[in-house]
Amino acid sequence: MSELIFKEIRAIEEEAAKITLNAEKQAAEILKKANDGSIQLRAGKDSELTNRKESELKKAIRAGAELKQKRIDEAAASIEGLKTKVEMKSEKAIKLVLDRLSQRIGE
Repeated sequence: MSELIFKEIRAIEEEAAKITLNAEKQAAEILKKANDGSIQLRAGKDSELTNRKESELKKAIRAGAELKQKRIDEAAASIEGLKTKVEMKSEKAIKLVLDRLSQRIGE
């Protein structure tokens, strides 16, 4: 009877050893899968962040270019206004000189 008990104990110990070994293998596999998953997740997040950064950078560059073009257009309009004023004043000056010249000639 004690021999039968020892055999059962031995069988239980062997089964426990198998279960422990199997659990250790599964734990290692689970850790590897978790690690691989976290690496893939991080790579995906890094890629997403890179895409967002590039998108925001393009938006900022586009906004800067639009602002630059707006300022150039405003400056061009201002220059055109100044040219018109200069032309008008030049015409007035020429007319005034011609009027005075004709007055002197007429004297």
